[in-house]
Amino acid sequence: MERKTTREVWDLIINDLQQSVTLLKGTQWSGPDKGRATEWAAKALLGKAYVFTQNWAAAKTTLLDVINNSGKSLMPFSKYRDAFNGDDANEFNEESLFEINVDRNSLGGYGIFSFNTNLTTSQGLIWSPSILGDNGTEDQGVGLGYCNEFFNDKNLQRFGFKQPVYTLVDNPAYDNSKPASYRNPQQVMDPAYRQQSAAARINKTVDPRLYVAALQPWLDSASNDGVNWRPVCKFIAISAALKPVYHGWSLRKFVTYDNSIFNRQAAADAANYYMLRLADVYLLYAEACVNSGEGATALEYINKVKRRAYDYPVNAASPVDYASLNATTMATDPNLANNPLRYERWAELFGEGHWWFDVCRWRIGSAEAAYYATSLVGGPIKWSDAKSYTWPIPVNEINTNTKMIQNPGY
Repeated sequence: MERKTTREVWDLIINDLQQSVTLLKGTQWSGPDKGRATEWAAKALLGKAYVFTQNWAAAKTTLLDVINNSGKSLMPFSKYRDAFNGDDANEFNEESLFEINVDRNSLGGYGIFSFNTNLTTSQGLIWSPSILGDNGTEDQGVGLGYCNEFFNDKNLQRFGFKQPVYTLVDNPAYDNSKPASYRNPQQVMDPAYRQQSAAARINKTVDPRLYVAALQPWLDSASNDGVNWRPVCKFIAISAALKPVYHGWSLRKFVTYDNSIFNRQAAADAANYYMLRLADVYLLYAEACVNSGEGATALEYINKVKRRAYDYPVNAASPVDYASLNATTMATDPNLANNPLRYERWAELFGEGHWWFDVCRWRIGSAEAAYYATSLVGGPIKWSDAKSYTWPIPVNEINTNTKMIQNPGY
């Protein structure tokens, strides 16, 4: 069979979703079926497909139907802040259109690496947080999992965090009559730096969604036993030579930070994974409006998402509203500095698996690669517009299908 065109693939997707909307019409789920897809999940995904294929008229009609008739609303920030970390009270909430239900109990197996009957995830093994060591030092910090990945410093800048890398100073409260420990560390973050960081949170001069997405060393805490909480430390995977260079924040979204993941039913996470939520729909609808010449409507839906992030009422004007579609954002890089729509998609959906697809459809990969410049391991990002938006077709596929065409550049 010859390889289908991109348009043919999209037509298949859209047709499937249209049928799904019809077949799920009026269906309601409860009890153990509560997490199943609904008409509104299918319709929201259909609206997203229309946006991705630039069918702005169909996108607006479909997404506005979801906004007005699904019964969904943006959850308050007090819930949003902790809605990504496995609290059962946040499951299938007022904003969620579809989420993958994850069970912390892997029935004694080692997370996803063993056979069990429950759907779980071990992603927290990879980007788990780091906390102060038993002796109260960062050098002997403790990982709540494998600790392979940490928060990129360029993301800090985009969220509006502009402070330099912190330094440690002698702890004025250190009690030398007791052994050094995480409760009695000999060194602590520079108090002036800590005060500035705390003020940025309180005064919201940094986008509050940064603290939903990441854990700041010394200001945030985590636990490796579910009982005793310790300050988060600079990420333990950073080499000693690079520690002065990196801020070393830990990731927070979809992460187990209230216990070591090894203590959680043999390395199983518990955070349900959002595939579609109303904030995404608002921003997709705004994008469709922007491209249909309805700038005022687009701006209002962008501002609704931002208002929630700053804990203002969603449906009333606020002091943090963008005044225009090219207003200044928290970012300072050319990609997002004066593009509230793109910035809000980046900041609101950070860590939820959407940004790569936005980068691809907007064709901003080259600019993003230039902004981030290097990978976390220090190597330069190699980007080619001719090939980097796609992966190569596996050689086995080509060998078994003589009509298969390889992607350009491979």
